[in-house]
Amino acid sequence: MLLAFWTVPLLAVLAGANAPAASAIAIDATALMFTIALSLATGVLFGFAPALQTARVDVAAAINDGGRGAAAGAAHHRLRGLLVVSEVALATMLLVGAGLLTRSLLHLQDTATGFQSEGLLVADAPLSPGAYDTTAKRNAFVERLLERLRATPGVEAAAIATAPPFSGGGSTIHFNITGRPPKGPEEYILTGLRAVTTDYFSALGVPLVAGRGLTDRDRDQSPPVAIVNETFAKRYFGNQARQAVGARAQLGTVPDDDSPRMEIVGIVGDTKQAFEADIQPTMYVPYLQPPIDVLAGLYRNLSILLKTSGNPAALAGGLRQAVTDVDRDQPLARVRTMEDAMAESVTQPRLRTILLALLSAIALLLSLIGVYGVMAYSVSERTHEIGVRIALGASPAEIRALIMSEGTRLAAVGIAIGVAGALAMSRALSALLFGISATDPVTFVLAAAALAVAALAAAYAPARRAGRIDPVVLLR
Repeated sequence: MLLAFWTVPLLAVLAGANAPAASAIAIDATALMFTIALSLATGVLFGFAPALQTARVDVAAAINDGGRGAAAGAAHHRLRGLLVVSEVALATMLLVGAGLLTRSLLHLQDTATGFQSEGLLVADAPLSPGAYDTTAKRNAFVERLLERLRATPGVEAAAIATAPPFSGGGSTIHFNITGRPPKGPEEYILTGLRAVTTDYFSALGVPLVAGRGLTDRDRDQSPPVAIVNETFAKRYFGNQARQAVGARAQLGTVPDDDSPRMEIVGIVGDTKQAFEADIQPTMYVPYLQPPIDVLAGLYRNLSILLKTSGNPAALAGGLRQAVTDVDRDQPLARVRTMEDAMAESVTQPRLRTILLALLSAIALLLSLIGVYGVMAYSVSERTHEIGVRIALGASPAEIRALIMSEGTRLAAVGIAIGVAGALAMSRALSALLFGISATDPVTFVLAAAALAVAALAAAYAPARRAGRIDPVVLLR
């Protein structure tokens, strides 16, 4: 209980702000009473079997010196062995699970995102539907804010975007390509949609693959344009992906004379919205050139990106001041560095991994204690036998091998059962893994090898003690 009171608060810290109800992680009366009841029940249940066995001891055999081992017969030995095998099997399953989640987390964090996160400061600035109910008002606010941000010392580039990477948001919309109308609902196609300002790609370090980028001339009164990512170009234009430049697209499932047709003027590199997310076809449109009025809600959910020359967190105060200077009533939320946002996105996978690693460490410790206890008790039971063996010429090495073989056999059976159990639970784990198979052979081999080495180490101390038995003292 003391350990729980000391360690449970750490769980809330590990869970982070993104975990559901992280603040509610605490020890309450219900959890405490449940744990106490379970502990008492476990003590009674596992204490009952030895008590029952003791009541059935053959008194005559127990009193007789030659029958010192009779009270602990084959049934006792099998029961102890079964418990150790169970501990080792469970520890193997947990070690495999922890290993898979750990390797998955490492793969997740090593995933290329397609942009440069260093020096980026991000903040959300949701616009009021009442104060910014028209395109003109939104555009005026964005232009004044960008002008003010670019004048802030330490800012290399400033941009506005809807749903930048690792923001947890994003919009998807139907569109159609001019000259290739869909024949039916089965041909309706989707794209991610982001509204961005001119410096968005330079702030993120996203390369221009073909065509041109957005310019200050791409405004609400100029011909509508769009930029697409490489996945968009490859999926909808196949081997002639570069031919996407110059093509025209229109938002909506089918061609509509009332919606503008946007010319695709450039192709940029792919970026990830989250580590575990697949890269989707994405269309970027100029923020100052909204394509249709029904997207007003999307345009009000804007975010600010600053590319800084130094520590981005140090510019958080300057960002808040700039927003206040433009509109003192405009709220600013979730001011964070891009690296912090990326770290927060793996909070829950990291928490799962740490919890399973802790559980597997506890299970490993319990299994080692079990192996050591059974081997030590076995040595104490077989002391006279071992003394006779040594007196008849058995070497200490042979005695150690005899005891070690028993521990090895128990560990091997437990590991085999644990590996089979881990394979059985692999389907349940597969949904939590990224970049690694739930039956990854390397993880299974490493977990089994680690447990085998640990079990052998636990059995070695009793075996070493058995090899040092003095037969003269025993035979006397």
